[in-house]
This record gives sequence, structure tokens and C-alpha cells, in this order.
Amino acid sequence: MLNMVILQMIGKKIKISFPFIPLIFLILSCTNAPNHSNISSVCREDEVLIVALGKTGIIDMQDGTIQNKFQNEELINFQGVFTKERKIKLSPYVMSKNLVPNELYSKHMGTSYEKNHDDFPVEQVSWYQAIVFCNEYTKSVFGKNHCVYYSDKNLNKVYTKEDSESFLPVYAAYDYGTKKFTKKGFRLPTEAEWEFAARGGNPNSEEWNYTFSGADCSDSIYNPKNQTNDDDNPIYTKNGKSWVKGFLFIDPVLKDYANTILKFSDDDIYSSTKCGSKNPNSLGLYDMSGNLFEWCWDGYDDEYGFNATAYDILYKKAGWILNPLGNESEENHIIKGGAYNSYTYTCCVAYRDYCSSQNKQKEKTGIRLVRSIEGDAVKVNE
Repeated sequence: MLNMVILQMIGKKIKISFPFIPLIFLILSCTNAPNHSNISSVCREDEVLIVALGKTGIIDMQDGTIQNKFQNEELINFQGVFTKERKIKLSPYVMSKNLVPNELYSKHMGTSYEKNHDDFPVEQVSWYQAIVFCNEYTKSVFGKNHCVYYSDKNLNKVYTKEDSESFLPVYAAYDYGTKKFTKKGFRLPTEAEWEFAARGGNPNSEEWNYTFSGADCSDSIYNPKNQTNDDDNPIYTKNGKSWVKGFLFIDPVLKDYANTILKFSDDDIYSSTKCGSKNPNSLGLYDMSGNLFEWCWDGYDDEYGFNATAYDILYKKAGWILNPLGNESEENHIIKGGAYNSYTYTCCVAYRDYCSSQNKQKEKTGIRLVRSIEGDAVKVNE
């Protein structure tokens, strides 16, 4: 069956099916967008407009066969959040082109990852530290009233460094009635927002089905040690045989987009890479596959594991899942995108991993920012 795209305009809906015609683009880059009165007021120079004001990011996958490219059916952590018949809508938001660099993080938090330079992404940051940074950066750019994260349910106390040191629960300015964020400050992306952007924001485009963000897997594997696939835990199985195309060890196409675990040559450095130094995806987002894992807001708990639909009842309205936040676990949170110390399969856009929210050493984790922009726009110079 065909994928369906709905253009939702103010006051009316237009329903269009596309057999082989190019999709009318819903997603605009700040740098390439046409003249639009809203764009200059909501999008900063270091951001990309993912879903524009007056639009809705809509994902209604009628055909689930693309999932066969990413995983064995039993490996649920390869399914991602956009699965067959799970109909999702995302409200207007922008996303930072790059991971948060050391210089910016240090300016607002007082510390950074000492091994890297200022223009490299800050890494080994806990989820709680990422939450605080979002608030601190919001205060400096937009003011305290626009902060998204709080330490109380009534949203009276903005979450602070002291709160994070005690690992106090975090409450987001999110309205479960409207299923939308109510503040316009910097925040972590939801997993749905992250994957939507990493796939290029267009469910009917070729890039949407790419293995990595901006690039598809190649036919060759960089495997200098002649390592073999683990047949007991195959990444993908076809006709009873383990298949590792583009997943196990290193795929050469990733060298142009980010670093992963093995060096391609003696000149390559085993570390993260400078922000914006590799190729971006079609939206102009850098390093979304490889370089560093990226924190998402969504929690992970052992009871439901990687079942992305387990909490859909909280976000369902008229048959659609609106701006899902995932579960509310404080112990662990979803991380996406893979890192320079990762095997290739963890860099797949659909791959889901998690890490302890308090942990900043085990995984190479960084921060990518998003902002909600619906409603009364927060001007950049406000």
C-alpha cells in the first residue's frame, strides 16, 4: 500500500496520495527556505527548521517492509518509532545543526569534556546535566520564563544544577490535554522528533529509507581483522543465513558523515570529530549517525523494553499519536545515533539504545537541542 501524506493547513486539510510523484516538501531549511514572515523570527542561524509553523509533521507508514532492511523481526530495538500503522503527528519545531560544542556548554555549565577542543562536541554528559544545560542556555537567550524543565509538577521551580546533583525528578512543560509542549525554550528532542529529522523529514523520499542519516549502507564492510558475524545474535537473517550488509563493524560510507569505532587509515583519530566537519543529511543536520550518541527525552524501563508503543495511550487523539514523549522513567533514557566507539549497526537511524540517566562515562553521549515554535513565536532577539 502507499504511504499517505497529509498537508494540514490552517482551517482545512488536504489529503493526497503519491504513487510516483515527488512529495511536496513540508520541511524547510532555514538557509534555503523561501521568504516567510515566520522563519526569521523563530529560527536561529545555528538551527534548522524541521516542521514549519502552520504545518504538521505526519508519519503514516502503510507499508512496513522497509523495516526488513534494518533488523531481524525479533530485534525490536532496530524497529525505531515509525512502524507500520503507528500514525504519528509532530508539531512545529526547530533543531540545532550540530551537537552542543564544548565552548557553549562550558560557558553555561562551568565545565566541559577536557580532552576535546572548544569546537568539538561536549561528551560524557549525563541526561540530568543535559536537562540543566537546556535551562541555562534558555535563560541566557530567551529568559527564565521560557525554560522547559522544572523540579515540581506545578512548573514553578526551574530545574537547576543543584537539582541534578541530587537526581531530582524532572517535569517538562508539556500539556497532556493538547499533547504539546507549552514553552519555547531549548530542550532535548523526543525520540520521534530525533528520528524524523535524522531520516530527512520526508516519509516519501528515498532518504527516509536510508540506513544512516544522509547515507545508505554500502555493499562492503571495513573489517581488517576478518571478524565474523555472531550467528547466535545475528543483526539480520535472510533465508536462514546471517547477513551483515552495512551493519557489523564499519561501513565506509560513514567516514564521510562521522567517526565510528575503527580507524580507516593511520591518519584517522579515534575520537569524536569537530562539529560540522563531516557531511550533513538533506536537512543540513550534522553527525546524526556516528560521532556521539545523543540524549532523547524518552525514558526506558525494563517492563516494556524497546516497545515504542507501550505508552501511546497517553498521546493518542482521534486515532493519531501526537508528540509522544515515551515513558516517564527517570532511571534510564533513550540514546540515538551511535558514537565514534560504536559498531556500525548502532549508527542506524532506527536503532534504539539506552543509558542510565546518571551515567556520563559508559557511553559517549552528547546533546542536540530542539525548540517548539508553535503559537506566539519567541523572537531570536527577545
